[in-house]
Amino acid sequence: MTKLKLTGVSKHFWRKPVLNKINLEIETGKIYGLLGRNGTGKSTLLNLISNRNFPSEGEITLDGQNINNNSVALNQIYLMSEADNYPKQTKVENLFKLVAASYDDFDQEGAYRMAQRFNLNPKEKLTNLSTGMRTIAKLITALNVQAQFIFLDEPSLV
Repeated sequence: MTKLKLTGVSKHFWRKPVLNKINLEIETGKIYGLLGRNGTGKSTLLNLISNRNFPSEGEITLDGQNINNNSVALNQIYLMSEADNYPKQTKVENLFKLVAASYDDFDQEGAYRMAQRFNLNPKEKLTNLSTGMRTIAKLITALNVQAQFIFLDEPSLV
């Protein structure tokens, strides 16, 4: 069973501690929930796990291998968040292509089937979609990534 492990992970922003010596083990095949008040570091933790940011201290490993700039490990981790990590004028179909370029096993056919079921036009630009339809596009993308770990940060607010 694949394990994602955080050992003594801390994060500071401008000397302000956000996370302090987090130890956590996450296994595949399970569903986890991360609950807490606004501003307690939930999104920061997910950004560290997905290598979008780096710990001030500690280590994050996937099956014993540090994930920091490790493309093999990072191909097993996907984070869907509020942050848009693609150009604003990206079309839904191009979002699928961008993710497929990063995640070899991305199920493009599955993504297009789901888009059709939700009446999501793949030719539409993400900026032209309602918040709800943009959320659907991101969820479709996340659900068709074949990574071992899929993280959804505030999926109802995206």
